[in-house]
Amino acid sequence: MKIELKKYSLEILRLILSFIFILSALEKFKSLESFALNVDAYQIFPAIVVNLIVVIIPWLELFVGFGLLFKFKLRANLLLYLILMICFTILVVIAMIKGLDIECGCFGESSTKVGLVKIIENMMIIFMNLILLKFCKITY
Repeated sequence: MKIELKKYSLEILRLILSFIFILSALEKFKSLESFALNVDAYQIFPAIVVNLIVVIIPWLELFVGFGLLFKFKLRANLLLYLILMICFTILVVIAMIKGLDIECGCFGESSTKVGLVKIIENMMIIFMNLILLKFCKITY
C-alpha cells in the first residue's frame, strides 16, 4: 500500500510538471509577439537573442512537457526542466532587483507579474522536479 501511494504520488507530480510546460508552450505559441515583448521587458538580452529565445523556448517546453508525459528519456527531460526553471527563476530575481514592473512571460498573455509569489511558485516546481529526479530511477 505504501509503495503504491508513493508511486501514484510521483505519477501525479510528473503529470503536473508535464502539463505546466505543455500549457506554457501552447500559451506562448498563441502570441509569440507578446512573448517577445515579455522577454524584451527583462532588459537583459539583445534583440537577436530575444528572437532566438522566442523561437526556441516554447518548442523546448513542449518537447520536455511531452517527454515527461510519455516518460521519454525521463531523467534527461527532468534535468532539462530543472535547468530551465532555475534560469527562469534567476530572471525573475534579476527583474525584481532592477525594480521592473513586468509580467513574467511564463504563460503568454496569461502571465503574472514578477515578484515573490512567482519565485515561490517556481521554487515549488523546482522542488517537485527534484523529488522526481531523486526517485525516478527507483520508480520508473
